[in-house]
Amino acid sequence: MPVVIVQALCPSRHCILAGAQEGEPKELEWMLRTQIEILVARNAINAHCGLCGAPKRTWTYEVGVTKFATMEEALPEIQRLEAEQLALRQAMLDSGRAYDAQRGKG
Repeated sequence: MPVVIVQALCPSRHCILAGAQEGEPKELEWMLRTQIEILVARNAINAHCGLCGAPKRTWTYEVGVTKFATMEEALPEIQRLEAEQLALRQAMLDSGRAYDAQRGKG
């Protein structure tokens, strides 16, 4: 079974949260939607995009099948992309351009 990636995206296409694993696309989308609801309810993540402030009600979910056959094969690329996104988020927070930085939550 190929590796599937699912992302919650704000209208500006900032990734709120993503996950990847071997599995069925619809099941993984449901899992991410459920996880986001739980995390927001627990105040573990914001109910808005930390970069632009888009509210949760505007977020969309995208699911795609990757070129990878296994998570072992996909992991180096997933880790590389995650590191890039974390560095970009930190740069936006540091420069004051992120929504969270403007609200003092950076």
